[in-house]
Amino acid sequence: MSYEIEIKKIKHHLSYEKDYYQKVKQLDALRFFYKENEKDKDRIIYNSEKDELEYSNSIKVAIQITQLVPKVLKFVDNPNQKQEIVTIMKNNYYYLAGYLFSYYVIAIEFGIPPEKQFFAPRTSVLGPISRKLDKFYYKPKAVMTISMPQGTGKTELGKRFMSFCIGKAPDLPNMMVSYSATIAKDKFYQGEITLIEDENGNFQKIFPNLKNVLKSAENMTLDYRDDEKKKPHSEYTLYCCGFDGGITGRTRAHNVLYIDDLIKNIEEARNKDVLDKKWEEFTGTLKKRMQGNCKMLIIGTIFSINDPLSRIIKYYKTRAPKRIEVVRVPRIKWKQSN
Repeated sequence: MSYEIEIKKIKHHLSYEKDYYQKVKQLDALRFFYKENEKDKDRIIYNSEKDELEYSNSIKVAIQITQLVPKVLKFVDNPNQKQEIVTIMKNNYYYLAGYLFSYYVIAIEFGIPPEKQFFAPRTSVLGPISRKLDKFYYKPKAVMTISMPQGTGKTELGKRFMSFCIGKAPDLPNMMVSYSATIAKDKFYQGEITLIEDENGNFQKIFPNLKNVLKSAENMTLDYRDDEKKKPHSEYTLYCCGFDGGITGRTRAHNVLYIDDLIKNIEEARNKDVLDKKWEEFTGTLKKRMQGNCKMLIIGTIFSINDPLSRIIKYYKTRAPKRIEVVRVPRIKWKQSN
């Protein structure tokens, strides 16, 4: 089938189409043919010269649809047509969610009651951060630090981003590290399973090809590799661990190394010996686990200029300023968003 011919026809119809309902349907068909025509090509790439993402045509049209539909619904009176348009919008969100985290955090909550949603009530603060994470994911060797007040959903944001990483590239190993092995197991390991196996089926709709997981609660590993080997070894789709339990074995991160709150509380933050020890563990052990174009994401609370997060920012700003992006969310901004 010649997709180019179909694409040309639809673009011609769109040039004079006035009916909003038909326009959305034609755009959805255009996105489909663009997607089929792109086949295995990269749909999003990072342009290092411009420091921005470049989208394929199918991604561009899907974004256009999600932006257009809320406006179109105001002009469509037929309830059946409205429902069809809403379905088209949701399907395009699912499509984009497989490539962009900023769409993933929205689509993963489809069907969840508003009072139980994490992202929607925090959109004013987390929306801009999620879009920064879009670029971060595609930028080789990128480093991003996100400083947020305690109790503002740092861990939930990190869990969602790592579940996106698992679905996007299940064959690439990731690591999640916290100050505590208990936190790593109860919040990260179990949390990732809950997100991926969500009862609404959103994750499966976003990443329908992800299957055949090997779980180990004892080792806190999830393995979704589709390499037909499926035998335990030192690298998994996700390995969770805590600083207090030690980072053992030959585990490496090739996709994302995610660090969550290396400091437990203000008492630890005031202990110089603890701070120095954790910094030594970061530079001597943790950082060396990154392989190839692996990226590093650190989400936590800055307690002082001597805590690990502050030192990490200073380290990369001094040695590799083009690699790091620093995001700070002050408490006053967070309060204003809730």
